Amino acid sequence: MDKNLNQTHKKSNLKIISIIALLILNLACTVFLAARFFAPAQASITDSDAPLSAVSKGSKFTLYIGTIDRDAHSQIIPTSEAIEIVNRICAKHVKGYTVIDAEGGWIDEDGAFLQENTLIYIFLDTSKEHLIPFMEEACAALNQNSILVESNGITGTFLRGSLYERTIY
Repeated sequence: MDKNLNQTHKKSNLKIISIIALLILNLACTVFLAARFFAPAQASITDSDAPLSAVSKGSKFTLYIGTIDRDAHSQIIPTSEAIEIVNRICAKHVKGYTVIDAEGGWIDEDGAFLQENTLIYIFLDTSKEHLIPFMEEACAALNQNSILVESNGITGTFLRGSLYERTIY
């Protein structure tokens, strides 16, 4: 009887070990699949993914253009019309842009706090040489004293179709 009891315990232990092994394997597969499907997409490009000439860094320029006329000290051109004017100027100087209609505030030379509608233009894949004539023309068209320019070096990727069809700027 002790021999039968020992064999029964061995079979039970073997079943328990088998179940634990299956649970560990299941857990490992679940972790792998979660890491594969829910991990953030990789935006980097390696030499094997694209030709070396396609891998480059660019600049991002963000321009803040006010709408208060410098002589009248109030907004003369409606915001929607100002956007149309600046968009036409963009078409002459840059390949593409994003425009955001915002509100901003600043203190003028007399110490007065002014609030105004602000046009925020974001440019990628362009140069300062293209932006200078753009800014001069936009300042003149909207009768502004200045345009605030923010620039950052970035690496950007346009993802098209599958992750293997990429364009870097």
